[in-house]
Amino acid sequence: MHDTYDIAVVGAGPAGMTAALYGKRAGMNVALFEGRMAGGQMSEAGTIENYPGFPDGVAGIDLAMAMREQVEHQGITIIDQLVDRIIPSADHTDLVAGGITYHAHALICAMGAHHRQLNVPGEAELIGHGVSYCATCDGNFFRGGSVAVVGGGDAAVGAALYLSRICTQVVLIHRRDTFRASQRDIDRLSHTSNIELHYNAEVLRLEETPQHKLAHIITRSTLTGKESMLNVDGLFVMAGHIPSSDLVASFVQCDDHGYISADEQGATSHVGIWAAGDIRSKHLRQVTTATADGANAAEAAAEWCAS
Repeated sequence: MHDTYDIAVVGAGPAGMTAALYGKRAGMNVALFEGRMAGGQMSEAGTIENYPGFPDGVAGIDLAMAMREQVEHQGITIIDQLVDRIIPSADHTDLVAGGITYHAHALICAMGAHHRQLNVPGEAELIGHGVSYCATCDGNFFRGGSVAVVGGGDAAVGAALYLSRICTQVVLIHRRDTFRASQRDIDRLSHTSNIELHYNAEVLRLEETPQHKLAHIITRSTLTGKESMLNVDGLFVMAGHIPSSDLVASFVQCDDHGYISADEQGATSHVGIWAAGDIRSKHLRQVTTATADGANAAEAAAEWCAS
């Protein structure tokens, strides 16, 4: 027998939790599927300085837990299971999670994105043994040590700055000669004495100790091809993200990068399915834009359910 809801929200990041709240306030019976930690990528952030209402900033995990508490307080059904399959039809969607099939009239996709790996030799084997994708989650394991960060965007620069406060040395490796991060954070790099910048360099492979820990990072110059060895305790890969759209990509239109194409209300190419947050094709992916997406999608889905 199907458990039936007006709106199913898949993903419990800021977009998904906001969508659940707005759907509930619109009088809908809402189920929020939370397969991993509440907050998504937001929970991995150190201090979020650009979310309104927090003049001194707010820790990402604290904001995530506050949002989850609000969802719980509203009496919204939270299903702590990864969704394994989504089966759409003209007027409803079935979702399979934990061996149970759930039925929803409207679906809001808020699965976000996941970390992009380097896909170099040694990386997969050393995840959790010196290789990490979240500086605020795992930085303390390397307190007082030396680490490297790979990437050139806001996440990489922010991770390097964060790690510089708890590690003796941080090496920031970037394939190009300029960063794509905010100018404010780029300026901070030049004033942080224990951050060493390696421009025009790429990670070639990782080598491990006999104890199955990270021993060396082998890099290669993108200009000369010369290889170099870095002796560090940890490597933080901040090389971007891949949209988690696999569950719906076969029946919902996506852009060339796999992000779901949707209008300003989050409506996708499939009737009854909306997209919100980092999974949606758009210019800016921030907590503020995710929450706005969630609100818009939920209002549109509620109107569709009531029509």
